[in-house]
Parts: sequence; structure tokens; C-alpha cells
Amino acid sequence: MEKVLEKNGNITYIDGDKKYTMVNMGEYVGHAQREWYEQAPDAWRLMFYDEKTLDGILHMEALVDQYGDYSRFIIEQGKEKRVIQVTGDYIEEDGVYLFSEDGLFPEKEYKALERKFGSEPKESLNEYLEEDKEFVSSDGEKYEGVITSQEIVTEFLEKNKELTKEMSKGRAL
Repeated sequence: MEKVLEKNGNITYIDGDKKYTMVNMGEYVGHAQREWYEQAPDAWRLMFYDEKTLDGILHMEALVDQYGDYSRFIIEQGKEKRVIQVTGDYIEEDGVYLFSEDGLFPEKEYKALERKFGSEPKESLNEYLEEDKEFVSSDGEKYEGVITSQEIVTEFLEKNKELTKEMSKGRAL
């Protein structure tokens, strides 16, 4: 893995056809728990991942909450988008959306998991990622595609641990 760019609080690494972008989320993470005059600590997170595939570019990005935990994963390829919503360590929702040419609104959506408002979370993120899920539309149509692979999210989380560990040692890869 090779460090190729460091700019505006982001560090980008390349590993073959894969690109990983680490972002220092320190200004955002924990802002509610520290005084305004305190300097924000570093809080590096893997926020962007791109991979060249035979079908084009597979793009993944993440959002974190104020505690630095991932709250959403968005995986895109072409006009297909998968969104996994997480609260703490629990899965809230997982769905695939197919977009039209204009890309504004999904034409079709498929859900693997959709919690009812106010219901208790059933599975932790790690448990949820252990097996592949079936994505089904409201009319019963099944969807299968590259972006539904649990491996993509698992690898993203593992790479975050690996890169964060290396960066905390003060070493650039």
C-alpha cells in the first residue's frame, strides 16, 4: 500500500486498483463533549473507498456520528446504491436503490432489513455482516448485485482498523 496524497486533513492510499481515503474527523467527533477552546484530538476514520472493477468504479463512503462511530455506509456502482444505516453498533436499515438517468429519485428499492420506528435493534453490525442478505422489493422481486456483498463492508471496516492502527503509531504506510 502506498501513500499518494495528503491534503486538507485527508490522506489517500493506493493498493492496486483500490483507493482508501482517511479523513481526520477530530473537529467533528466529540465536539459536544469538549469546550470550544480545547483543541480537537485526531480521530482518523476511513471515509472513502474506490475500486476499479470490470463494471466500472465501485465507490463506498461512510458517515460517522459525534462519537466517531460509523452511522451510515453508502455503496454505489453505476445507478445502483446501497445504504446501510447503523446506530451505535446496531443495524437500523439496509436497502438497495436503483436510480434513473437523472439520479434524483430511486425508481425501485429493495430492502434486506427495515426496522419499525421505536422497535429494538436485533443484530449488531458484526453479526449482521456474517452472512449475505436477501434484498426484496415491496412487490416480491429479488435483487442481487455486486453492491450487496457483505465482504465490501467487512473489508472497509478491517481496512479502517488497519490504517487507524498504523496512523496512531505515527507511521505513514
